[in-house]
Amino acid sequence: MAMMADIGGRTDLGPVVAELRTYLRDIQSFDPLRLAATFGGLLAVPELQGNCLRLEALVHLTLAIGDGRSKPNRKIVGRIFAEAGKGRLGAKEDPAEDVFVTLIVTPRGDFRVLKGIWESAGFYLQRFVNLLELLPAGDLANQLREPVYALLRLSDLVCQRAGLTRYQLGSDKRSKVLPASVLNTVSTWAEIVSWSRLSVQKKGPDGPLFPTHEVTKR
Repeated sequence: MAMMADIGGRTDLGPVVAELRTYLRDIQSFDPLRLAATFGGLLAVPELQGNCLRLEALVHLTLAIGDGRSKPNRKIVGRIFAEAGKGRLGAKEDPAEDVFVTLIVTPRGDFRVLKGIWESAGFYLQRFVNLLELLPAGDLANQLREPVYALLRLSDLVCQRAGLTRYQLGSDKRSKVLPASVLNTVSTWAEIVSWSRLSVQKKGPDGPLFPTHEVTKR
């Protein structure tokens, strides 16, 4: 968690913590899981595609520093987002180079995946999944394949919850502050990436959360 990959190589989060020390101190009273999930949910906002690096860093930082029970509110989320963009994180944010939502096509169905700002992310992920499908049947191959399909299913459900469609465009601009439409609904974003034990076991209209041989086309 001390290091984080980005478009320029690796970013040491130590200096970022030093830059934001005053503001990060304010989040110590907040529930780390709720706050991290809120910033995680914001990764599903098309208008914030260019802020992917900042949001990913804030997920890590809030998990590490939060130590309370308070629920996130628009004031703290908006302030931390804005301040995080004034230093190293903001300087390394890069315009998105591709669509916001890509599609991974598999024998078990199609899965939506958020690309963030990473170049050719869908291209390489598709080839990795294709490679897994070429492995001969057996326990070892299944141990490799099933976790990948579980993550793809979660990714697709996150997109479904956020109302995102395949090959949807995002924004090629970097937002300095959170849009009012996002701040006004800040209490709902954590729900997009939050799962209870019951929710991962129960069947929905599309079948179980982690299907083994289900085919769903979107």
